[in-house]
Amino acid sequence: SPDFARCLHGEGTPAVALVTYGGRAYDNALAEMCELLTKNNFKPAAGGAFLCRHVFSDKLAAGRPDAADLGELRMLAQGAALKLRSEGEIKPPKVPGDAQAAYYTPLKTDKTPAKFLKAKPTTAMVLCEHCGLCAKLCPMGAIDPENPTEIPGTCIKCCACTTYCPTGAKKFDDPDFLSHTAMLEQFQTEARKENSIFL
Repeated sequence: SPDFARCLHGEGTPAVALVTYGGRAYDNALAEMCELLTKNNFKPAAGGAFLCRHVFSDKLAAGRPDAADLGELRMLAQGAALKLRSEGEIKPPKVPGDAQAAYYTPLKTDKTPAKFLKAKPTTAMVLCEHCGLCAKLCPMGAIDPENPTEIPGTCIKCCACTTYCPTGAKKFDDPDFLSHTAMLEQFQTEARKENSIFL
């Protein structure tokens, strides 16, 4: 996002590009992160894409990152440190993907596009205790702290409010959002997906 890009100010600074994803695929995210770092005067020396529980469903990449993932993250850090000590000129990692490619189009279970960009969580007022936690947790400041049913700001579907509401008052009920989540769960495999490390 432009706001995130404005926070990055390198001075030829070595960097490690790291992205997390919820089990479907990380698409071009790592390539985008490397390009963003480079454009902001960083020198990517290594990169990694790591599994993390998907924000839409606790069934997707459940329990990740786990101890094995954290061990691999340490391996990435050690590999990057060794590379920086041993190389003169920092060579960027060869990461897959196209930083300029179009974003993934979310799909419903019937494989048609899921359109939930404007979807926002609803609040069951019979369950809401007006604790204000949802408004505090929202990274976009989208939820009105005085009235949690009102979401005047931009919702990015991070699901912090629905995940951490102590009474379960917050939920998404947008049909396309629910269908996309069901589609993701439908294609979840039992096999453990691996992290990707690039040095």
